[in-house]
Amino acid sequence: MRIELTKDELGIINNALNEVCNGIDLEGEFDTRMGCTLKDARELLAKIHTEGLGISSMPKRWKIKIDKSRFQTLKSEERFCQLVALSRAVNAMRFVQTALEAHREEDGSPQALRNKFNSFFFTCSLLYEALLLVQRLPKNFRQSPEFIPLHQILKDKTVTALKDFNLKPLRNQLTFHFDEVEVKSQLANNAFSPVFAIGAGDTNADVYFEIADACTLGAFSGLELSQPDAEGRFGELAQRVTDLAIRLMDAADSFINKTLLSDGWELEEQPLS
Repeated sequence: MRIELTKDELGIINNALNEVCNGIDLEGEFDTRMGCTLKDARELLAKIHTEGLGISSMPKRWKIKIDKSRFQTLKSEERFCQLVALSRAVNAMRFVQTALEAHREEDGSPQALRNKFNSFFFTCSLLYEALLLVQRLPKNFRQSPEFIPLHQILKDKTVTALKDFNLKPLRNQLTFHFDEVEVKSQLANNAFSPVFAIGAGDTNADVYFEIADACTLGAFSGLELSQPDAEGRFGELAQRVTDLAIRLMDAADSFINKTLLSDGWELEEQPLS
């Protein structure tokens, strides 16, 4: 079947799809409600941009700015400081997400394993800190419609469980802090292989202290890693955390951008030469 649409009609579809992909939050049910993955929807949106609406895909440099007098006023407002703090959290999470993606498909070299697991551990710990910050935002943003998707994350009971029982101990015991008492507990509760480290070559760039991260996996999951179903259960748990991190970053990005624009900040674009 072939349907012809005018540019205005295609623009309506583009706007609706953009709102679904980058605006409203479908509370972890995107695939069910839309009948496709978020990745597929964003690819279609990009296709409509370039092929349907003729919007150039050439990258642009852009900035969001405001006049100096207004900026001087904002600097002393708690509301604005919270917005800056949230953007700092997103910056940090995007950084470790990039490292995780870079090593997702690599072979099982010691360096790849070290980078993959530790990118995940830091994602979890930063996610915990970001959720604590989001808990404080209602003081200044409760009445803001732009805050709704972030607020919905806080009301999700599965998010609360992940934060308290998985992210918190990981952050506090073996990622932002290094607790030998927790290490002793993990060593006592798990039948780890008696291998301290693996490596390749003659430099420390490809050395991986395997047993240390095995303890960290135990602290995060709360599982005895020698159990027959431990690998599958850990995989499911890790996927839930990854999905939550992406959901929070996307919601935070949208919230920050919409709040800035509603507060008088202006988007300035300039095509790359």
